[in-house]
Order: sequence, then structure tokens, then C-alpha cells
Amino acid sequence: MWCITGKIAKFATIVRRSGNNWFVGTINNIESRDLQIPLEFLNRGRSYIANIYYDYDSAETGTKVCIERRSVNSSTILDASLVPGGGQAIRITPVSE
Repeated sequence: MWCITGKIAKFATIVRRSGNNWFVGTINNIESRDLQIPLEFLNRGRSYIANIYYDYDSAETGTKVCIERRSVNSSTILDASLVPGGGQAIRITPVSE
């Protein structure tokens, strides 16, 4: 596990791998902010699916969490809009060949 971006007392984005799957987590302090999360840790030339779970106050779920599914690769940079005290979780799995 390692931190790919962050500022002490502000936010942190960490990544870890389990087998062929990657897990990315971002935590945020009390200020809303927009971040860019580079996925350059992924294997080059390989395609992946990212399941992104993020806080969204207007979500129609009880948890106020939305899920977005995107195709990504090692050159993808994800935009993350974080609410105060919120965060984001991403599960990245390789596309079967």
C-alpha cells in the first residue's frame, strides 16, 4: 500500500493491489475539493474496469453514495469531487482477454 497523492491534514489517496485487482481510497478533511487521481500504477497496454463509489448528497440512496463504472488504463486520470468530510473508493479489475 502506498500514498499516491495527499497533503497532511487535508486529504490522502492510497492504493493497494490484491492479485490482479487494485483498490484506491481517498479521504478528505472538512473542505470540499477537486482532485485528479492518476492511474499510472496500472500495467501499460492493459484495459481495466473501475467501479467508483463516491459521496453525492443528491443520490436517491439512503447512504447518499453513487456508483460509476468506467473503462480505464494506465494513462487515465480520474477527476474526483470530494464533499467535506467525504471520500471515494475505487475497485479496479482487469478486462478479461
